[in-house]
Amino acid sequence: MRKDVTESPSLCGACNRCCKTLLIEDIETLWFKPRGVWCEHARRNKGCTVYGAPPAACQEYECFWLGSQNGRGGERGVLPGALRPDRCGAILEENHAGEMVAWMDAERSDAIDRGALAKFVDREVDAGRVVVARIGDSPDALVIGHDEAVRTFDERCRTEGNTEPNTLVVRPRRAEA
Repeated sequence: MRKDVTESPSLCGACNRCCKTLLIEDIETLWFKPRGVWCEHARRNKGCTVYGAPPAACQEYECFWLGSQNGRGGERGVLPGALRPDRCGAILEENHAGEMVAWMDAERSDAIDRGALAKFVDREVDAGRVVVARIGDSPDALVIGHDEAVRTFDERCRTEGNTEPNTLVVRPRRAEA
């Protein structure tokens, strides 16, 4: 999240899906907002009402889409405007293993299967990566990728001691289809 978009415009535009979709914990102020619930300070599609002093966790947060607009998209480059979270229905983040995680609201749980987000998932799978889709506050993750990538992901999770349930979805690469 970032400061009020009406006070200090940014590339986020009217997007503030992070104010609802994500879990926000600020250790300094002991402030906590659960996943899937609008923050009490959020003005839908406008920004934060805590002018000048939102929690540090919010000020420092940058989703992958925003990072790509600021030149931090890596090999994925600059993501198109259609992948901005309020437009595609998911907040994209890259995890420690370079996998893309799509955080979706329960009200938009089908976002992964339509529009720009579905095309992005196809490109990720074709590149040999997995996309981990998480919906609302469910611990279950939908792991989408080709067979080898899904197996590698599952093995890594087990090795790291991750006991959260995963639904593994194997999609053939288009070249193999």
